[in-house]
Amino acid sequence: MTLTDARFWKDAAALLNQDQSVFVSMVIDHTRHSPGTRGACLLLDQDGVMRGTIGGGSMELDILERGRQWLEQGDHSPVVEHLVHRKGQARQGASAPSGLICAGQQTNLHAMLQPSDLPVVQRLIERLEGDASGELVLDSQGQWSVQDAEPVGGQPLVRLEGDALGPWTFRAQVMRWRRVAIFGGGHCGLALSKLMHGLGYAVTVIDDRPQVPTFKDNTWARHKLAVEGFELAAAQVSWPEWTCAVVMTTDFPSDTRALQGLAQHGGFPYVGLMGSSAKLKAISKALAERGVDLGAIKGLHAPVGLPIESSTPEEIAVSVSAQILQLRPSLFPVLGPSAF
Repeated sequence: MTLTDARFWKDAAALLNQDQSVFVSMVIDHTRHSPGTRGACLLLDQDGVMRGTIGGGSMELDILERGRQWLEQGDHSPVVEHLVHRKGQARQGASAPSGLICAGQQTNLHAMLQPSDLPVVQRLIERLEGDASGELVLDSQGQWSVQDAEPVGGQPLVRLEGDALGPWTFRAQVMRWRRVAIFGGGHCGLALSKLMHGLGYAVTVIDDRPQVPTFKDNTWARHKLAVEGFELAAAQVSWPEWTCAVVMTTDFPSDTRALQGLAQHGGFPYVGLMGSSAKLKAISKALAERGVDLGAIKGLHAPVGLPIESSTPEEIAVSVSAQILQLRPSLFPVLGPSAF
């Protein structure tokens, strides 16, 4: 789970509502090879039940033991801890070895949630479920809050302001920046929805056939948009600047209309089209006749996906998702490679 997963905070809210304290550990920075990635989180309840993970192994066992001790004490100030994944003993004033030898480093933030924090957690859940922006804030005194904030490029979505040993403020943008819009709610769209949802993406699926079972019964899409025409769809997608668009409708005319809307919108950093190069040429010609320049689409990939000889909907989903993951650092360079 990550900090932008409403399920994590719903679990926390259920415990707080039972007048329980909750121990929370979050990864606020990491380098390559680290098992814990920025935004990953876990919680521990008073019964010793854990949800989520921040990297596993002996490191996580040590953190869980710390959580049990804090829960027994009833309260504790937040702690920022920088760990190096290598052999060795901790040295005074140096980063501590985590007990893992996988290389890399990560910085964890350990904190407590008290029943009095329930209103803050509920506000956070409302933001996440409403797909609204904002910031989760925790200061070094243990004060939690949710503040209004727009998504900001040029800085990590999870960050620590100040010195880890002195006064600091932790900030996490709560709007899920991993986003994909799938134009076409058929079998391929359903398979891609399932896989991208599992990868932590907010999925939007769009179709002009609202009663098709693969669209109607898609439980992995956060948003399902039924449109009268695919040319209208791009303008209805929330946060397009953070969204990868994939066109996989049922036919050539629908693909053409979807690409027409994407070309006229121009705000998506990645657009993938399922189909051959010949199909792309035909669509380009059809759009030119309508006065639409396909070249207006930046980041167009056709055929979409990595060339892995995919044919079934599930294989196509793997191909497309792998390409998006591969290109993610270049599509969103302002976030840095460790943004979640």
